[in-house]
Amino acid sequence: MKITKALITAAGRNQRTLPLQTLVDRDGVPKTVLAIIIEEALSAGIEQVGVVVQPGDQREFAAAAGAHAGRIEFLEQPEPLGYGHAVWCARGFTAASPF
Repeated sequence: MKITKALITAAGRNQRTLPLQTLVDRDGVPKTVLAIIIEEALSAGIEQVGVVVQPGDQREFAAAAGAHAGRIEFLEQPEPLGYGHAVWCARGFTAASPF
């Protein structure tokens, strides 16, 4: 079984700005946490990346994804009801595929 989808949950009330922070990657290049996570997933063979965000956060997260923004499907979690709810909100993206 090949896993082709990755799901990043980024809608947590107290954690949602973490993926927007800039770090220095292992090559010494400044990148956002989100861009680093996406690059790692793509280098592992992931073909589709879904990111669960709060309503209204999509623009900031697209900017943080940089060059990879076009490869992301943004999924909204309308209410902060926890991690399981965030995964449930992505059910249309994950469908019956392993992720």
